[in-house]
Amino acid sequence: MRFVRTPLMAISALALAAAAPAAAQEGAIAGRVIDAATLDPVRAATVSVVGSDPRIQVRTREDGTFQLELQAGTYDILVEARGFTPTRFERVPVSGGQTTGRSFLVVSDLFRLGGFVVTPSRGSVDTEITAPSSSHSVSAREIESRPAPSPTEHLRTSPGVDIATEGIQSSNIVVRGFNNIFSGALHMLADYRQAALPALRVNYLHFLPLNDLDVERMELVLGPGSALYGPNTSSGVLHVITRSPLESPGTSVSLAAGERASIHGAFRTAFPIRDNLAIKFSGEVFRADEWPYVDPAERESRIAADTAPQLCIDQTRTLRGLTEEGARTACNRIGRRDAGVRRYAGEVRADWRYSPRGMLTGSYGITDMSGIELTGLGAAQIRDWIHQYVQARFTYDRWSVQTYFNFNDSGDAFFLRDGVPLVDRSTVGVFQVQNGFSILDDRQDFTYGWDYFSTRPESRGTIYGDFEADNHIREWGAYLQSRTTISPKLDLVAAGRIDSHSILPDKVFSPRAALIFKPTEDHAIRFSYNQAFSTPTALNYFLDLGTGSLGPYTIRAFGSGRNGWAIQNADGSLVGMRSPFNPPGEGGSGALLPADPATLWALGLGVGGSGIPADILAVLQGLVPGGSDVAIRLDGADGPLLSSVVIPDIEPVGEENSETFEIGWSGVVGNRLRVAADVYYQKRNNFVSPLTQETPLLFLDDGDLAQWLQSAYVPARVTDLVNNQGLSQAQAQAQA
Repeated sequence: MRFVRTPLMAISALALAAAAPAAAQEGAIAGRVIDAATLDPVRAATVSVVGSDPRIQVRTREDGTFQLELQAGTYDILVEARGFTPTRFERVPVSGGQTTGRSFLVVSDLFRLGGFVVTPSRGSVDTEITAPSSSHSVSAREIESRPAPSPTEHLRTSPGVDIATEGIQSSNIVVRGFNNIFSGALHMLADYRQAALPALRVNYLHFLPLNDLDVERMELVLGPGSALYGPNTSSGVLHVITRSPLESPGTSVSLAAGERASIHGAFRTAFPIRDNLAIKFSGEVFRADEWPYVDPAERESRIAADTAPQLCIDQTRTLRGLTEEGARTACNRIGRRDAGVRRYAGEVRADWRYSPRGMLTGSYGITDMSGIELTGLGAAQIRDWIHQYVQARFTYDRWSVQTYFNFNDSGDAFFLRDGVPLVDRSTVGVFQVQNGFSILDDRQDFTYGWDYFSTRPESRGTIYGDFEADNHIREWGAYLQSRTTISPKLDLVAAGRIDSHSILPDKVFSPRAALIFKPTEDHAIRFSYNQAFSTPTALNYFLDLGTGSLGPYTIRAFGSGRNGWAIQNADGSLVGMRSPFNPPGEGGSGALLPADPATLWALGLGVGGSGIPADILAVLQGLVPGGSDVAIRLDGADGPLLSSVVIPDIEPVGEENSETFEIGWSGVVGNRLRVAADVYYQKRNNFVSPLTQETPLLFLDDGDLAQWLQSAYVPARVTDLVNNQGLSQAQAQAQA
């Protein structure tokens, strides 16, 4: 590998030299700074002229390249980089009107145990040891040596990571706790692009068109990152970075097979079109049989549908607003799991180095997924779920401008507990700008930027119901980070960010501060403070979805909406209620009914009337209890609603915010052992929990009902004529 790559880098340096502009009295040195141990490019290295006053210097770009403009002559060049021994290269010639191609090898034994990372400081290059946040990276070498059905598997040995395995390839990742079935707590990026599913904001790495052959490294930041990355980074950031076709040409193919009838194939090919333009194609196929499981809720629903198929169709049509044919299809597929897991993915990317100081990158990826995915509302059968993205990224020196769009098309997906379609055609569009500059001989560095996010949830009413017409979410944020080298052994990092959310009433400010003390070159102690926040998801706000049944009652999951929910009026009466017993002709279960004794009485007769003789039922239907006749009780309450129970309003979901204090140490012992230890205290406010029951069940008070029937039914029955015969008061009393 080294034998092959070294001449390639020399050729690249000569290509840069050939493309460099000529000047009448000036020349240049152009090339790349390379890690002598791994032959990887060294980012953010300083290339300077020894003895120049003022100091003549440049920094290497992300791919390790540089160009230093100089007058014709011979120079001694000094290369300095974090974690590498400063190296002097003597008598490098520069000819007028020409560019000298030269690559510089620098040596580091120390940081073989801890590579460079860009995620903790959003673009600024740090080592894992000196980064302002606790960080960990998984190298390409580790990834290549560990075949896996999903990139998630490469994180299992990472510190602080909690992975909830949900299937043969499905899993959910969080760091430092707070996991659940459908979590989006970890901020996930792929090549600086949000990688969570649009709107749902759930972290499914297997939905991304990534394969192990194309991953350069995976960077994991433990702890808050809101000051730079914005909302939804209060727990941490995972960044998957893929290989550039300019820097990693060639073709690779991988084949694997294993138990559960799994077959896994992947390929990557990258090749230059011109010296400064290259393209890559990558793809993946994965097939397997899912682990078997029987959900008791699915089994019970399947039995009920088989026992009374027409009842299932009628209820599904009424409760979920489906057509007769749609309800029939839903009932037929309740609990019918397809154990086949299939994933087809492809990606194309082109990199154009339009100048020695800038790059333009365009990429497109698509994944076609089938299998079983878990949600907070039970399992869903996924068939041909299409996830796509398109991205363009422009860089020049420290300027970075990018835009991208992520798209969902859920295909023929449905919930297994009720067979109802799961439609998700949501999109998210993002525009981001970032720049940075240094002053005071690089002792003071600033990074600043602006982000805009536009999320458009779309479910055709299957997920967001009545909220579908008004669920667009817009967010923007601006940030500034400062890094001050107080002394060679002490750095101060401070950052702040302000974010605006189209639903939240106030802007959110996220500060960050870290003091990094480096007593020696191979040890660092970090003291940090962060405030971070997570905005509610589209599901938190706009969910409107039936989730199954509890006896005869259908359970429905709602988001808080923009304004929350009011259940009780000021006078103690209820705003309204829904009932599965409301006839379809009067609006069915979706209608908001008056929550009064008369309505409850009519619904009760409608449901239980089939067991009452017709003559008695006719009389009962003519009786209407007033609000003072029979009290309404709440499930579990000690007294009648109006006299003893106050139901508070349900406030709209707000941003969840956290405050974190952390002390960390990272170091390398004897160039053989890397040790990292972190102690942190975190307080979370306004915690957004999984689904919880908010609305009560309503009942007519049985004591009041008996007393009212004595007073209302007996007189009506005594004066009623049935077959031309009246009842005695004693007979009517017995019936009451």
